[in-house]
Amino acid sequence: MNTSSFYRYLVGGLACFAALLCFTSVYAAAENKLSEPEEREALKVDVDDMLQPWKGDLPGMLDRRTIRVLTTFSKTFFFINKGTQRGATHDIFMEFERSLNQSLAKEKKLKHRHLKVRIIFVPVARDQLISALNAGKGDIIAANLTITPARQQEMTFNRADILSRSGAAPFRPGFPKVENLQQLSGKTVFVRTSSSYYESLVALNARFAQQSLPPITLTPAPEALEDEDLIEMLSAGLIPLTVVDRHKALFWKQVFPSIQVHQNIILRNEGNIGWAVRNNSPQLLALLNEFINKNRQGSKLGNTILLRYLKDARYVKNAAAQKERRKFLTMVEIFRKYGDRYDVDWLLMAAQGYQESRLNQSVT
Repeated sequence: MNTSSFYRYLVGGLACFAALLCFTSVYAAAENKLSEPEEREALKVDVDDMLQPWKGDLPGMLDRRTIRVLTTFSKTFFFINKGTQRGATHDIFMEFERSLNQSLAKEKKLKHRHLKVRIIFVPVARDQLISALNAGKGDIIAANLTITPARQQEMTFNRADILSRSGAAPFRPGFPKVENLQQLSGKTVFVRTSSSYYESLVALNARFAQQSLPPITLTPAPEALEDEDLIEMLSAGLIPLTVVDRHKALFWKQVFPSIQVHQNIILRNEGNIGWAVRNNSPQLLALLNEFINKNRQGSKLGNTILLRYLKDARYVKNAAAQKERRKFLTMVEIFRKYGDRYDVDWLLMAAQGYQESRLNQSVT
């Protein structure tokens, strides 16, 4: 592993520590904010068998009685609260599961009322989503993906219901204000290389080259980090700048009010966000489109989930988590102080401390 890769690995470890602090607030507040999920009848399934590569369309999934949803861990879309799966993606697919089984029962296609089709969530890193889908390790990708021409060559998206302006740029406190895209020239942006943001920034660098402007330095963020993790790193002062969808930036500013969000930095105007299936799954695609048409944003279900996870930020705010975050920020200052004194990269020191003890000073 070269120095650059090792550095990025350790930065990822430290970032994950910051992310874990925010997860504390998710778990604690979700207990009070969200209603308990409807109990599902136990599904006896061979997990190893379900994770074996399998490619097919809806009829085969109904025979197997499982539909596998590839997703990523996220504080809003898919997370686990005391052993219970939660999040916007989880909740919408539980309704999809209920609706599908209701239709199958009505059409008398269920051999037994206990032999229902179940949704199985398969969390992976973002850079593994597309390859896992096409390798047959999942049947649907539901991970807040922006639809781009490059992605459409590899898979088929459903009729997208959500429009997103990709490119609201959150900055850390004190970062020089950026008024337009041209002022990103020469700046360093932390971004996952698998993201649509990265595609847009590469295209912007091509424009800068034509205009004889310095390029943006694109620093790869670890693929295990979600947009909200990068925003938390901004708040902690670990990175100077990233780019995320506007709705995410505005939501997380409620949690981290010190960050600056510049909404005039728009990389892609009104990009669609959707779910994706393999190119040879037309029947599954048709079922997803039918479901989305009935439960799109603006419907009762759509509005309920939107309000529950993507509008009201109270469920990710928690006094205990704020206390832990302040402790973390205090330790960051200690690493900076002694890093400067002994001419050692403070971020590497902090990351090593996290790797060894999760920054728990009582560990011996």
